[in-house]
Amino acid sequence: MVMKVVVSEVLKQNDVIEGAASPYVDDILVNEDVVTSDVVISHLRQFGLQCNPAQRVMEGARILGLRVGGAGVLQWQRDNIVKEAPMTLTKRSVFSWCGQLVSHLPVCGWLRPAASFIKRKVTSLTRPWDNETDNTELQAMVDNVVQRVSLHDPARGRWDVSGTTATVWVDASSVALGVAVEVNDDIVEDACYLRQDESAHINMAEMDAALKGLNLAVAWGMTHISLMTDSVTVHRWISDTLTGKARVKTKAAGEMLIRRRLNTFKAVCEEYKLDVTLHRVSSAVNRADALTRVPQKWLTTLDQIEESPEGLRSDVACAAVCVEEQHRNIVKVHHDCGHPGIRRTLYFVRRVDPTIVRRQVQQVVSSCQVCRSVDLVPERWRDGVLAVKETWHRVGIDITHHASHSYLTLVDHGPSRFSVWRQLRLQTAACVVQQLESIFYERSAPHEILLDNDTAFHSKCFGSFAKEWGISLRFRCAYVASGNGIQFNSELLQMAPNYFQTPRIIALMIYEYKPNTLHT
Repeated sequence: MVMKVVVSEVLKQNDVIEGAASPYVDDILVNEDVVTSDVVISHLRQFGLQCNPAQRVMEGARILGLRVGGAGVLQWQRDNIVKEAPMTLTKRSVFSWCGQLVSHLPVCGWLRPAASFIKRKVTSLTRPWDNETDNTELQAMVDNVVQRVSLHDPARGRWDVSGTTATVWVDASSVALGVAVEVNDDIVEDACYLRQDESAHINMAEMDAALKGLNLAVAWGMTHISLMTDSVTVHRWISDTLTGKARVKTKAAGEMLIRRRLNTFKAVCEEYKLDVTLHRVSSAVNRADALTRVPQKWLTTLDQIEESPEGLRSDVACAAVCVEEQHRNIVKVHHDCGHPGIRRTLYFVRRVDPTIVRRQVQQVVSSCQVCRSVDLVPERWRDGVLAVKETWHRVGIDITHHASHSYLTLVDHGPSRFSVWRQLRLQTAACVVQQLESIFYERSAPHEILLDNDTAFHSKCFGSFAKEWGISLRFRCAYVASGNGIQFNSELLQMAPNYFQTPRIIALMIYEYKPNTLHT
């Protein structure tokens, strides 16, 4: 910093040179349209500053550790040779190797989160800087990066950047935040920030990425910014904040933190007079998505590393695990938590037994009879028969619609296939119970009712009604149009339209019963 101030003061002694030269320490850029490089060299020698011979950038030159060149359009690429993986894996050697890969480069793409992730991994393995580790997972990560860099090195980009218009791509994941600044369809700088607290909500992380992207664009002197995000929530928050058309609606746990970030975003736009345009894109086309990703196999073992008091990895201990005990724990947790899905059941079970894997939980959830009754399980059930031998023993009911009216439908699953329709004033549990009571008083109550998962059938009123009449309720076939074995015949309906204009009970054979196409 002292030398930079010295060079800057020397260049200020001549107004023409000051406007044509940049005050860097080792590399001074000179605009020869204003003054030649020989004049600048002579001026520096007057103050005792020696310079190397001037190099023209168009002919290829090394500037600030980058190899710059090109005809008409200046492009930069890596100037240092990418070394092989360090022979001994220590914290010092890994940090040095990662620094040579990404530290001085403005654009690194996928290499930036990979290097940061490796540094976090070696930090969790060893505390002293020179302690060696023979961790195979760390070695595999390093070898993977070396192989990918040899095939495709993302360190390259446009050098001669100008203008005040830029496109800022932002993204966030459970691993990191990613920001990329694009000018004239070229990424001129990207940044990656590994997340410290992965339990924070993803919307908060997306908002942080938008703030970091705005700051990076301001550092480039951009005033017309197109902000690209794949978060619907963040897009709505920022849009409402900048336009003022609507009040920001959020009731999250970090509501005040969200509002503080939105106010900061708005204050930066007003202070620097930024023209910000928001765009929502899909994750597939988001150019910052690669900055938030690492190979999936790297994430499986990050939290499984334990350290001894000396900072070394502890030895792996083996113990006998009772499979039946694990199965009982999974079943108990799944039932106590209200029969959640596989992912949430696995989360709660691992708080009791961290050794349980997803495959075990998947087997329990897929075989849970309660979940299979009221929810769609990704498996094909064997075909069955819903018919019974006794008349009016099992009755299927459903609420169907015709000509903007709702009708309660009953079909006997016995040999008679007797069908009853009755019009409903409202599609509520009270109206359904009223019509069923009238029918049961005339024809007696069946032993079992087969129905779907309509809200009227799951109400307390309907449950009390069934208990009072001693009827067994069987819920099956969620989200299936013909779930209770009733398939409407539209041709017969067209033949007798006048029957549906009366609220009286109508006994018509207007349904086709197809037991071979049903699910038990």
